[in-house]
Amino acid sequence: MNKKYKFLKKQKLLFNKQFNLVFNKLEYFSFDKQFTVIGCINNLNYSRIGIIVPKKNIRYSFQRNKMKRLVREYFRLNKHKFFFMDYIILVKKYLLEIKQINFKVYQINNN
Repeated sequence: MNKKYKFLKKQKLLFNKQFNLVFNKLEYFSFDKQFTVIGCINNLNYSRIGIIVPKKNIRYSFQRNKMKRLVREYFRLNKHKFFFMDYIILVKKYLLEIKQINFKVYQINNN
């Protein structure tokens, strides 16, 4: 497998501290019917991703896991298009057949 398309452990937000940092430094956001994406710039040479799929929105664990796999796969294949940021993707609702995942990220004006 080409190294360009690997999804490495260092590209995941793993700890509560990392998630809280993104929530506290919120600089970018995007939302639509299925997803909310928030992010902040990191000082690394790669992007990192964290995925939140609430049980309240998606009842069954196999569906939550499927959504996580879809988002991770999208990130893995398109990570060269992402800015060097930490992203948290909140899945709002499960759709049986998601054909395409697209994220558009907007900067928050602090003025």
